[in-house]
Amino acid sequence: MGHLTHAVLGATAGMAVAPRDLLRRGALVGALAGVLPDADVLIASAQDPFLVLEYHRHFSHSLVLAPAIAALAAAIVAGASALRPILRSTLRSTLRPTLRRNPDGAAARAPFALLWRMALPAAFLAGLLDACTSYGTHLLWPFKDDPIAWSTIAVVDPLFTLMVVVPALIAFTRKRRRGALVALVLGALYLAFGAVQHGRALDAARALAVERGLDPAEVAVKPTLANLVLWRALSIDGGHLHADAVRVGLGRAVRIYTGERAPLVGPADAPDWAPAGSVAARDIERFRGFARGLLVRDPRAPEHLGDARYAMSPTSLTPLWSIGPPIMGTAGSSTSGHATFTVRREIDAEGRAALLDMLRGR
Repeated sequence: MGHLTHAVLGATAGMAVAPRDLLRRGALVGALAGVLPDADVLIASAQDPFLVLEYHRHFSHSLVLAPAIAALAAAIVAGASALRPILRSTLRSTLRPTLRRNPDGAAARAPFALLWRMALPAAFLAGLLDACTSYGTHLLWPFKDDPIAWSTIAVVDPLFTLMVVVPALIAFTRKRRRGALVALVLGALYLAFGAVQHGRALDAARALAVERGLDPAEVAVKPTLANLVLWRALSIDGGHLHADAVRVGLGRAVRIYTGERAPLVGPADAPDWAPAGSVAARDIERFRGFARGLLVRDPRAPEHLGDARYAMSPTSLTPLWSIGPPIMGTAGSSTSGHATFTVRREIDAEGRAALLDMLRGR
């Protein structure tokens, strides 16, 4: 999920367990604990574009490390609180303004242990919420290295954020924990609805696979952006991949939109720009692991290999991101042994119209 959603959910969790006089301090430390796991994006390298793919949503999102994330958030807030009187004294001596007292009273002097307890639920929820998306996260690291992806909510879902943020803001402004509890219940209900919709879409996609004579166990569905109505269904047909759209509305009606079919790129199908043993060849295998083995050739650039799990349209196998040949210097020699990573989010007017028609059930 986005940083805003994590901050809102973390702040809500912090308020839900905070004493009333420290409720706003609970919101602060909870919001911080909610976004700190995503600091793993700083594990990056200008020379190796795949390093961030390997470590984003990795160990920092593990439930095992949630207490440490909460402790870090508590330490930051406690340190800032300790510096606040010094800053206020400095401002008085220089500018001498009329400063208001801290609205939380003794909140600035909240002990570290209490700050940690208020941050802990937010740290746990950060990883759990990411596991609800289709990208997945290493929730059980180091005991289980495979990422967990329940695919019950889109990576970006404004409705989920709105359902949480409105009662959370009421709780924050009125200093009443009840609003935070209401926000958490609404968020949980929305995620439960996503699980129901996921099950309905998966049943429909598996039935389609059986009609095609395919193994229903080789089927996965993922929510499309910002909704729980239209789902992307992927099924494996031998060495090929099908992409279809499944629309499951609020009623019982289910509609399937047949999509594209393309051959999967296996380890034996390495492109010419990645000879065996090269850095680029190792990058392809790293990218294959990231894409759960679902690599296809990008129709916009056949020399590029794309992650078939994601596309701008649920029926398309034109990947959202792909890897390609290393950048070549002016003399034709490689300036970097690593493959290049490209993200393309464009969609033409015809594609947007088709997507809207599928969302509306047309």
